[in-house]
Amino acid sequence: MEHKNLAVLVLLVAGISFAQTGLMGGSDGIHQQSTKTLGQWHFTAGTGGNVSLDPWAQTRGGVFYENGERIKMHDVKLSATGNFFAALGFSDRVDVGVAAEINYDRTDAQDIDEATQSIRPGDMDFWIKARAPFVSDESVFSLAAQLDVFMPTGEKVTGTRPRHAWFIKGREATNPFTADEVVIGATGIFTVDLGKIDIPFRWNAAAGFVYASQGANTLVYNTGLNWDMSYWITAFVEYSGEFRVENNGMPIDFFEDPMHVTPGIRLHLPQNIDLVGGIDLSTRMLRVGYNRKEELKNIEKYTIGYDDDHGHSKRYGYTPGATYALTGLISWTFGGDHKSYKTARDDQPVMDTVQLARTDTVFVVDTIVKSDTLIKVDTIFKYESFTVVDTMPDADQDGVSDDLDLCPNSPPGIVVNRNGCPRDFDGDGIPDYLDQCPNTKPGTSVDSTGCAVNFDLNGLEKNIVFKSKSTALDKSSHKTLDELVFLMIARPTMGVEIQCHMEKFGKEGKAQTIAQSRAQSAVDYLVRKGIEANRLRATGLVVEKTAAETKTKSKKKAEPNCAVKLVIFQVADEEVKSDNKTEEADVNPAEENKPASAPDKKDVKAETKKADVEKKAE
Repeated sequence: MEHKNLAVLVLLVAGISFAQTGLMGGSDGIHQQSTKTLGQWHFTAGTGGNVSLDPWAQTRGGVFYENGERIKMHDVKLSATGNFFAALGFSDRVDVGVAAEINYDRTDAQDIDEATQSIRPGDMDFWIKARAPFVSDESVFSLAAQLDVFMPTGEKVTGTRPRHAWFIKGREATNPFTADEVVIGATGIFTVDLGKIDIPFRWNAAAGFVYASQGANTLVYNTGLNWDMSYWITAFVEYSGEFRVENNGMPIDFFEDPMHVTPGIRLHLPQNIDLVGGIDLSTRMLRVGYNRKEELKNIEKYTIGYDDDHGHSKRYGYTPGATYALTGLISWTFGGDHKSYKTARDDQPVMDTVQLARTDTVFVVDTIVKSDTLIKVDTIFKYESFTVVDTMPDADQDGVSDDLDLCPNSPPGIVVNRNGCPRDFDGDGIPDYLDQCPNTKPGTSVDSTGCAVNFDLNGLEKNIVFKSKSTALDKSSHKTLDELVFLMIARPTMGVEIQCHMEKFGKEGKAQTIAQSRAQSAVDYLVRKGIEANRLRATGLVVEKTAAETKTKSKKKAEPNCAVKLVIFQVADEEVKSDNKTEEADVNPAEENKPASAPDKKDVKAETKKADVEKKAE
């Protein structure tokens, strides 16, 4: 009968709730805190709990002393902790809430009725959380701060294990279920949500300080990694604990305070209901070489207690937590969007409502076929059909509804980002479904297949030459410039500056004029081949002769040299598109095929001839 009563009580307590660091019915895990807020006037409520059958969850060694008499617990003793919680979104970035704690330690109850009456309230936690206003909602990183005020509403002089480290008062009376004073706590919270860049992982971390004037000042901490396996299930593992930083009669030891590793699963059910389950594993008892017998040797240092209402003195060895405990919670959020239809990589609902439209359709077929035999067919088909009407249409079936889809005509079956556009993992401008080289390094020039193309500009420069005593291109240069055309077509944002470097000769400015005209001739050729004018520049540069070259005399002076240099620059993709539209609008149909104007060759030849005459006269 005792085991049957025990099973009933386990189910009873598991259905109520539990409160440990971080457990306020948050959006992730069990003990971890996140920066996420509910949104203005959204409300959530729920309950949770943890249950342990290990007597070490109550006292060190499963032993306590009453009026000096040593009492050994049975091998199976129930201990439970819990809370009821509620929270309200005061604004989009600020939440307020409350958690009412309850506790149970079964040490000597004889039946289920007596055990049920032993459930006692704990302290109430009133809290407010604010998300940093200077961090964008679209940012992967976010910050928040939380302030807690614990009111001493818990039952005194009952129970065995202190539910929080700040309850400890050393040699003074320590009440397991209450701090017996107002306690203040402040916590900083940090979240990295990779789901905002289509990676289904989220990491939370929080650390804070709890101040107690009579109890022990305590650091609280928790962290957790969450994996959105699908739209309805999230796996997580978290690490949480409390650490006394004040010696008020009990030695300070990191491993002698609450500290747990908790793996678990969070289910996102319809109607914004979350169901969470996990198991708390005591970190200190997982240490290599841990031995319970060794821990009992220094039990005097960790002995605490109180006098109950009957004047009985109770003393026991402090234990920070159970070796193991089953834990879980359930929460229900009102006022927000249903999350049961969210994808693993996006919080946007895919489909929220399905409407059924009833249609009665009658087909009448009256057919006469005449051959050798007259056959008359008079058939009526009648059936009832149901049409599914999607209230959030998705024309291209990419998982992003049309009202949010920036690329509403995505090819079927491709991977898209949260905006509904084809994903481009390496950011080279070629979407993944067309990209044959999906891991191109940033800044690398690629062709239409997304692969890097190596090209030799020096080889092109050497083969661009001009006719003697003219600004016109030599025919041998056409093939080289055609290669440059293909190169620029494959790179829509690539611009080229054609520089013509010429030695100074003749009157001031003459070499500059010829150099500029020759560079312009090359630019005009590329424009005629279809390259946008805003992607090209022509520059004529004059090179001063050295002193040695000036003194050198020659019977016949050679024509000034013109060396071509190609300089690459980048043009914004928007500028290229804008330039194309402008050209299409300005082109006169009668002049559409007319080549671009080039400098007057007769003028250049006349100037060159005049300069030669002047030099001979000198």
